[in-house]
Amino acid sequence: MLDFEVSVRNRLWKVSQSVKGVVKDFLTTEDGDTNFISIIIVLMIVLGLALAFRNQINTLVTGWWSNIQADGAEIDKIDIG
Repeated sequence: MLDFEVSVRNRLWKVSQSVKGVVKDFLTTEDGDTNFISIIIVLMIVLGLALAFRNQINTLVTGWWSNIQADGAEIDKIDIG
Protein backbone atom coordinates (compact mmCIF):
# COMPACT_ATOMS: atom_id res chain seq x y z
CA MET A 1 0.00 0.00 0.00
CA LEU A 2 2.89 2.35 0.69
CA ASP A 3 4.28 1.94 -2.85
CA PHE A 4 0.90 2.93 -4.29
CA GLU A 5 0.73 6.04 -2.12
CA VAL A 6 4.26 7.04 -3.12
CA SER A 7 3.51 6.58 -6.83
CA VAL A 8 0.31 8.62 -6.54
CA ARG A 9 2.17 11.35 -4.69
CA ASN A 10 4.90 11.37 -7.35
CA ARG A 11 2.31 11.66 -10.13
CA LEU A 12 0.53 14.49 -8.34
CA TRP A 13 3.84 16.30 -7.88
CA LYS A 14 4.65 15.93 -11.59
CA VAL A 15 1.22 17.21 -12.55
CA SER A 16 1.52 20.17 -10.20
CA GLN A 17 4.93 21.03 -11.63
CA SER A 18 3.64 20.88 -15.19
CA VAL A 19 0.63 23.06 -14.28
CA LYS A 20 2.95 25.55 -12.58
CA GLY A 21 5.10 25.61 -15.72
CA VAL A 22 2.12 26.24 -17.98
CA VAL A 23 0.80 29.02 -15.74
CA LYS A 24 4.26 30.58 -15.49
CA ASP A 25 4.67 30.47 -19.28
CA PHE A 26 1.22 31.99 -19.76
CA LEU A 27 1.90 34.85 -17.35
CA THR A 28 5.41 35.62 -18.62
CA THR A 29 4.91 35.28 -22.37
CA GLU A 30 4.18 38.51 -24.14
CA ASP A 31 2.86 37.05 -27.40
CA GLY A 32 -0.33 38.81 -28.41
CA ASP A 33 -0.06 41.31 -25.56
CA THR A 34 -0.70 44.28 -27.86
CA ASN A 35 -3.77 42.61 -29.35
CA PHE A 36 -5.16 41.93 -25.90
CA ILE A 37 -4.77 45.55 -24.85
CA SER A 38 -6.41 46.75 -28.10
CA ILE A 39 -9.37 44.43 -27.56
CA ILE A 40 -9.81 45.70 -24.00
CA ILE A 41 -9.70 49.33 -25.22
CA VAL A 42 -12.24 48.66 -27.98
CA LEU A 43 -14.54 46.89 -25.50
CA MET A 44 -14.30 49.85 -23.12
CA ILE A 45 -15.21 52.26 -25.95
CA VAL A 46 -18.16 50.10 -27.04
CA LEU A 47 -19.43 49.80 -23.45
CA GLY A 48 -19.04 53.56 -22.96
CA LEU A 49 -21.05 54.26 -26.12
CA ALA A 50 -23.69 51.75 -25.06
CA LEU A 51 -24.02 53.45 -21.68
CA ALA A 52 -24.13 56.91 -23.27
CA PHE A 53 -26.85 55.95 -25.74
CA ARG A 54 -28.71 53.38 -23.65
CA ASN A 55 -32.05 55.17 -23.91
CA GLN A 56 -31.86 55.38 -27.69
CA ILE A 57 -30.73 51.75 -27.92
CA ASN A 58 -33.60 50.71 -25.63
CA THR A 59 -36.10 52.59 -27.83
CA LEU A 60 -34.66 51.01 -30.98
CA VAL A 61 -34.74 47.45 -29.60
CA THR A 62 -38.24 47.95 -28.19
CA GLY A 63 -39.43 49.10 -31.63
CA TRP A 64 -37.84 46.09 -33.30
CA TRP A 65 -39.45 43.77 -30.76
CA SER A 66 -42.86 45.37 -31.30
CA ASN A 67 -42.49 44.90 -35.06
CA ILE A 68 -41.53 41.26 -34.57
CA GLN A 69 -44.54 40.66 -32.33
CA ALA A 70 -46.89 42.44 -34.77
CA ASP A 71 -45.57 40.38 -37.68
CA GLY A 72 -45.98 37.23 -35.62
CA ALA A 73 -49.59 38.16 -34.83
CA GLU A 74 -50.25 38.67 -38.56
CA ILE A 75 -48.77 35.29 -39.39
CA ASP A 76 -51.00 33.69 -36.74
CA LYS A 77 -54.08 35.20 -38.44
CA ILE A 78 -53.27 33.65 -41.83
CA ASP A 79 -55.56 30.72 -42.62
CA ILE A 80 -53.55 28.03 -44.34
CA GLY A 81 -56.39 25.56 -44.80
